[in-house]
Amino acid sequence: MNTHPHPAPRHPDPRLSETLASLTLEPVPVPAFPPAGTRLPRPSGGWHLVGVLALIAAIGCAGVLWRAAGPAIWSAPIVAAPIAMGPATAALPPPPIRSVTGSGHVVALREAAVHPRRGGVVTVVHVEVGSAVRAGDVLAELDDPELRFALRDAELARDRARLILAARRLDAEEARDRAGRMADLGTRGAVSTQAARDAATAAAQAANLRDQAAQEVAKAELEVARAAEAVSDLTLRSPLSGIVSARRARIGEAILSQADARAEVPLFTVTDPHLLALDVDIAETALAAIGSGARGAAVLDAYADTRFTVEVARIAPVASAERGTIAVRLTILDPPPGIRPSMAVRVDLPARDPPAHPPPQPSPRPSPPAQDTAP
Repeated sequence: MNTHPHPAPRHPDPRLSETLASLTLEPVPVPAFPPAGTRLPRPSGGWHLVGVLALIAAIGCAGVLWRAAGPAIWSAPIVAAPIAMGPATAALPPPPIRSVTGSGHVVALREAAVHPRRGGVVTVVHVEVGSAVRAGDVLAELDDPELRFALRDAELARDRARLILAARRLDAEEARDRAGRMADLGTRGAVSTQAARDAATAAAQAANLRDQAAQEVAKAELEVARAAEAVSDLTLRSPLSGIVSARRARIGEAILSQADARAEVPLFTVTDPHLLALDVDIAETALAAIGSGARGAAVLDAYADTRFTVEVARIAPVASAERGTIAVRLTILDPPPGIRPSMAVRVDLPARDPPAHPPPQPSPRPSPPAQDTAP
């Protein structure tokens, strides 16, 4: 409890009001300016002295009265009035999204680029852009004399190995027969046991040479297969059924091998026109309004009066930081006639209902500060 003595409040002196009223300055009317050339009277110096003394006396009286009333003014307790706080104003939710629009292109789900595995000179081209092909059809033929010479050399080596194998087989059969005869004679005592043993060893050596010759033939046949594979690589074939969407091969042009020209464009591009999809970009702000399996309508710029149904297949896991968009893959449910890869397309997907959120609660009203009620 506060035990400090407080001075008793004083009532203001009634003379204070009368004194303050006497010090009130009345507005003095401004006299009209005299005509030009009129000489004004000069005020005497006594009046200046009287005015200064009156002002000093008024200031002194005001100070005396302020001291008399000061303790009464400062002793009054100061109470902070509580500020009325209304309910917090909730931020207005953004307007609901009714549909999500985006633009993109038609993409081919099956498309193959044909590169030559071996280098050579283009001698024959069998297809043009737009030609329908099946898997395995010949697109073009190249020629490389070195590969053909290598194939011929491998074939000659194989033939030579086969001849050697035939000779080794004859030697092995003859050695086997001789060893049999010597063993029979040794049993009857016509030849020594050592002679019979030497004949058997010679037969085993001939059989070993025959087996080695067979291995050489197998190796030569492998070299022939490798050389033939290199020559067959000079014939470019279609890896899938579809249409030729790009052709860059020209007759007489020298082509590098795929290993030597990794950055080179392919000679042919084959596309399956029956497996197409849409890749479109939508704004990041509209991502919550769509989901996998949502259906909408799409229209090609080339056929603006034909709408077809699409379905969201998947949404890219990463957004584009530069453009503020995200890629969406759409499946074409009823492809329109005339659709082709790389065509420009626009889509319109109906937005799904936003998830329900609880209404915002108002902020609690602050309690007023405690008042000092001590006497």
